[in-house]
Amino acid sequence: MLKGINGKIFGIWVLLSWLPSYAFSENSMIGVYETVSESEWSIRLELKKNSRAEIISESWAPGSSKVREVTKLSARWKKNRNSVEVKSKETTDILEFRKENPLDELGKLGVAPGLVHVKTIGKKSPLDHLTLWKKPFNF
Repeated sequence: MLKGINGKIFGIWVLLSWLPSYAFSENSMIGVYETVSESEWSIRLELKKNSRAEIISESWAPGSSKVREVTKLSARWKKNRNSVEVKSKETTDILEFRKENPLDELGKLGVAPGLVHVKTIGKKSPLDHLTLWKKPFNF
């Protein structure tokens, strides 16, 4: 058992080491997350109240962004430390929330909040291998 000042330092370290995992409340996660793409497609994840979620995929022909094919998939979500689990009928996706996600994959400097896909359980998911940025975009 640690005693004295060493025990207090250890206790503070244990407490602080857990803070980043619980730094985001479920309410702060609610919102719209979307891919940023110059291609003819877009994927949006809407995390709603009462654990409801919707994955919206849109695609369009080159030069014709007004006529879109839209697919909607209902899901449920839950927060688990600093990640989000999105569960649809045939798939479970794990996405890590990053308050300071680097914008370098967009060719920009800086950071912005977003979700990074970590794992899919089940069938192929529209969220596979994506980074979704929290809207409104500030970049």
